[in-house]
Amino acid sequence: MSVHAHAGNGPWFQYTSILAQYYYFMGNRDRGDEILRLMDQYRSDDGYLPEHVSFCERFWEFIRTEWETGNDARKGFDPEILLPNL
Repeated sequence: MSVHAHAGNGPWFQYTSILAQYYYFMGNRDRGDEILRLMDQYRSDDGYLPEHVSFCERFWEFIRTEWETGNDARKGFDPEILLPNL
């Protein structure tokens, strides 16, 4: 079984923000605020958030084993996961 470890994996911000939303919904405003403050630390100067956060070691491992070898593109466009005629 192959694993698609895109750019080294790590926390995905869209799911992290959903977790903050859950805490707000449950009435735990402090925990929701804490999660958003943590996310805000990764904001760029222009206000953008990354897709996900990884460690440098994981990123360079991705570059070496997935990107430079072409495995990343092959896994992303594997015929077994694509819808036919689309």
